[in-house]
Amino acid sequence: IAIEADRLLATHMIEKIESDARAEFDRNTERNLARARELYLAGGRKYATAEEVDASHILFSIDKRGRDGAFAAAQAARGRLVAGADFPALAKELSDDPSAKTNGGRLSWFGQGAMDPAFEKAAFALRSPGELSEPVASGFGIHVIRLEGRKPSRMPSFDEVKARVIDEMRVNYVNEKREAVIAGIRSDPGLQVNQEAID
Repeated sequence: IAIEADRLLATHMIEKIESDARAEFDRNTERNLARARELYLAGGRKYATAEEVDASHILFSIDKRGRDGAFAAAQAARGRLVAGADFPALAKELSDDPSAKTNGGRLSWFGQGAMDPAFEKAAFALRSPGELSEPVASGFGIHVIRLEGRKPSRMPSFDEVKARVIDEMRVNYVNEKREAVIAGIRSDPGLQVNQEAID
């Protein structure tokens, strides 16, 4: 019971330190804004948005069709698309991705690191909207991918990222205040270890 009471009091103390630190930080609006602008200017590409692509795909399952069958089906589907077939309609008809029945194979926007590496590499290699990939093997099966759009990496203005920079500053400020109090307790020469309780 004593240990739980101490734990509860310690938790309450930490929450109070953090709450007071947040309030103290938020009172210095002008200084925070100036510091945020400095961090933005010094941050280089830290606040840049990553390149993204918007893509659709038709998936052919290896489990269902076998590797050769999935590859042949992907080649045939690509041939139909090159000949002018409607991509969403063909995805609904042929894709082994269950979501294709509702989204026509459309995956929407994604950046690097969001998809299977082989799929992602092929999608980012496409250059022009409407361009089709050759059949691509991934951990999910064989895909035919169509590029729908591309957003290049860009550096947002300070106003666009100001709230994010200030939020990061607030978190760092609160962490520093909390750690200073904890470090002070740990380095207190009057602190004694209850070796009997530990044993």
